[in-house]
Amino acid sequence: MKLKQKLSVALLAGLVAVGPMTSKTFAAEVNPTTTQEEIQQQVSDYFAENPDFLSYATDDELANLPPDAPVVEFGSFEEFKQTMDQFQTDVHSYESAMEFEPENIITEAEAPGTVSVYPNIIGEGDKVAIKEIVWHPRDDFGFWMDPIEETLLPWKMYMDINYSYTGSGSTKKFTKINGVKSGDTDILSISSWQQTDKVTSFYDSNRGVKATIYGDRICQASIFGVPVGFRYHEHFTKKYHFS
Repeated sequence: MKLKQKLSVALLAGLVAVGPMTSKTFAAEVNPTTTQEEIQQQVSDYFAENPDFLSYATDDELANLPPDAPVVEFGSFEEFKQTMDQFQTDVHSYESAMEFEPENIITEAEAPGTVSVYPNIIGEGDKVAIKEIVWHPRDDFGFWMDPIEETLLPWKMYMDINYSYTGSGSTKKFTKINGVKSGDTDILSISSWQQTDKVTSFYDSNRGVKATIYGDRICQASIFGVPVGFRYHEHFTKKYHFS
């Protein structure tokens, strides 16, 4: 199912490519009297109004972006604001859709080769395994996603769930989640994922685990020539169930 059908239609028809194919900008009328200080103040105020989604990125974080990462270019602050308002709506809709999506439950039988088991490492009779879950946010958004969303979203994400369990076959049960880590494996993306937190819980009598990762994606933009490094906050929820 294409989750993009659940998302808003963004207002990005004016997007055109300039320079390198990976760099994008908006064709917009710009007030030539706009100063760098005015743009910086507008961005600062906008981030202050949307602290749950946007904030500034540090120089060190921007330095960790891929060396040839493109800059998303905007002709004015108004274009930047319009884009990020729409993107925030779409990301939140995507997060909600994925959390309750039935197809989001991964079973042991679907990808048994991704589990590495190390018996009796933690506790008498307990076993430890790592389940890697891989998904593609761009595909989840749908084929007709907006160009700016395609640029800001990663092509591929992974989540590794390290867990302890007892039993075998139909008697398997989770006993503990030892850790959850995640990453962005798309080396061509302009963004850089940084996990900041995780929440896990068991369900179905400890036969299934629900894991939510929280993090920031680091991006870089230029607003009428003024560089802006920013992060947007998002989370992903996945479920893993023994067969």
